[in-house]
Amino acid sequence: MDPILQVDTALDTLLKIMASAIAYLSRKASHKQVNSRVPVTVHGSTEALSDEALEASRKELIHDLIAQAKELEHFIDLLPALNRDEQAKSARLESLQDRLLKANAEYRTTLQDAPGSTFDTPLHKSSGSSPFTQPCLGGFT
Repeated sequence: MDPILQVDTALDTLLKIMASAIAYLSRKASHKQVNSRVPVTVHGSTEALSDEALEASRKELIHDLIAQAKELEHFIDLLPALNRDEQAKSARLESLQDRLLKANAEYRTTLQDAPGSTFDTPLHKSSGSSPFTQPCLGGFT
């Protein structure tokens, strides 16, 4: 499965669990007035659970949320690193570029210093015969 799709699915599941947990706790909690000036407003009917049952439900919901959050974090860690070690990558590319330029310069110098060849003339035209076109029968001489 695509890593982005895994993150999307895990995040969607986490949000569904959170929304369900809030709805469940709102329905199952016994609503008590804590301030005499603020009335208790409950939309719909409540199915209040005992304090022990509600606490057990809360713990289970917390466990589910944490497990899903860890799964989401795992999938995020699997994503390709976009900005991680960007400076190291850049330094490596610059080093490779420098080595390539140096190798090209050495190659040009070697071609210019070679007897009987010119830099702009291809090797097969600079001399009448090339050792690369001669058949090799028994090894090197």
